Amino acid sequence: MRNLWNLSLGLSIFIHTLALAGLSHLKLTKIEKKEIKIIKIFPQEIKKIKETIVKNNFTFKKPPPYIEKLAKKTLIRKEESRLEEKVISAHTKEVLFSSLPKSLEKFKKNPAYMEYYKLIRERIRRNAYRYYDIDKSGIVYLCFIVLNSGDLAQLTLSKKSEASSKLIDIALRSVKDSAPFPPFPKELNYPQLQFSISIHFKNN
Repeated sequence: MRNLWNLSLGLSIFIHTLALAGLSHLKLTKIEKKEIKIIKIFPQEIKKIKETIVKNNFTFKKPPPYIEKLAKKTLIRKEESRLEEKVISAHTKEVLFSSLPKSLEKFKKNPAYMEYYKLIRERIRRNAYRYYDIDKSGIVYLCFIVLNSGDLAQLTLSKKSEASSKLIDIALRSVKDSAPFPPFPKELNYPQLQFSISIHFKNN
């Protein structure tokens, strides 16, 4: 009887041990499975985050090509219109000089004098174009004396002038700022020379 009791007790312990081992194994597998599931979830979440970032980035993309082209065309047209306005304004104003006055016709046969006279007029003309910044027309008559060294000795406004005070100031400033002129060439053996010019400011 005692042997039988021992045998049944041993079997009972063995069966309980197996049962406990099986349960612990099941728990472990369940835990492992849960851990595996958690690992699988992370990549999915990362993918979702990436997708949302990409979607958000789409809002910062450039406008469609046709809209960009329209914008560029508009800017180009504006620039062209501005350039046209500048060209028109530049061409509507003129500065004209009269030919050699009768009082100085005796110098026409002197090439050195005529060359020097042209040089002086060209300098004055450039300054007159630069300073002519008003929308008025008129004629200014000036007489001035240049020394042999090229320095401006005297500048006089003629009463024949038909221009506003602003145009007269532009004409006088154009002559003053052109001096000093180059010294006389050897062919012009004079201590000083008188010049007369008429500046016609024309606003078309």
